Amino acid sequence: MKTVLEEMLAEIEQKRCSEQTRILSHAREEAAVLIAAAHRQARGRMREFVARERRLLEAAMKSAQTREETERRNHAMSVVRRTLEQARVLLEAALRERWNDPDSRGEWIGKLLERALEFLPAGEWEMVHPARWEASERDAFLLRIQAAGLPAPRVRPEEGLVAGLRLGCQGAWVDGSIPGLTANRSAIDAALLALLQRQGASS
Repeated sequence: MKTVLEEMLAEIEQKRCSEQTRILSHAREEAAVLIAAAHRQARGRMREFVARERRLLEAAMKSAQTREETERRNHAMSVVRRTLEQARVLLEAALRERWNDPDSRGEWIGKLLERALEFLPAGEWEMVHPARWEASERDAFLLRIQAAGLPAPRVRPEEGLVAGLRLGCQGAWVDGSIPGLTANRSAIDAALLALLQRQGASS
């Protein structure tokens, strides 16, 4: 038979085992709760990480697309600028050719005189012309001005002027020289672009 001491020791051991079992069970429950919370936190952080990386990737792609569009637009504008520069050179060359052709030159100065008679005041005009313009043709044009009821204009040859005339009176000018005809850069560029577009559409 067990002694009282042995029974007490057995009861203490049983309680110890029960308490240990309870503590272990509680610890396992707490560990499971902590692990589940850690998993949820990890999943949340993973979602945040993935979302942040996706936003960074989308921003990088958008930035790259914007840069590509900007580069494409800048390239197109550069092409347009070079094309317009070449077209202006060709335009000025074509105007010089027209001036060098007697028939075209006669039409040119005739239209210039019509415009001057419409816009310039009556009085003594001034005419600026290329220094190498033939005297006979110049004198014939002066007679046309006088035939319109105006006094003979003051004549001023200009070495740097290669084509066209400028007619003025009292500070007002009708500029039929190449610089004057091409002075309105915006209008000239718009007309050249329209011409290039029509040529591109027809080709």
